[in-house]
Amino acid sequence: LPINYLCSIHPFALVMPEKDAITEEGLEYFLQYVYGYAQFRPGQFAASRRTLRKEESIVLSPTGSGKSIIYQLSSMLLPGITVVISPLRALIEDQVNNLSDKGVNNVASIFSTDKKSKEEMIRKAHAIMNNHSAMMLYIAPERMQMPDFRKEVQEIFS
Repeated sequence: LPINYLCSIHPFALVMPEKDAITEEGLEYFLQYVYGYAQFRPGQFAASRRTLRKEESIVLSPTGSGKSIIYQLSSMLLPGITVVISPLRALIEDQVNNLSDKGVNNVASIFSTDKKSKEEMIRKAHAIMNNHSAMMLYIAPERMQMPDFRKEVQEIFS
């Protein structure tokens, strides 16, 4: 069945668990359930825990080391929408397709492409963002240069 991580709790009303309550064993349950991995790679748990605690982080690790799981897992467990800004169209498509293959369908993407495809992406993104079912929105950096887009995103998040 498709996974739908909807949360009716307003993000600012969320009471975060005690810092020690976010355990590796607890997060590994979700890691196994969604991704099929039994354990975290080095650095993934610590970065995920910081994200879930809403602590600022910079995560630097090599390509293919599992950075995406850090923000994807956190976005599934926290209310609200995670906006992922990526300059690489292939990476956006790959991320969205991989999540869809795992049954995570409340993810949208908008990046520059031919006009018809871009309009369809924007329609889909607006639909899931407006009904608050979006978990993640992947966008290309140039979208943030468009005042109308920034205004629209700001209205949806407020």
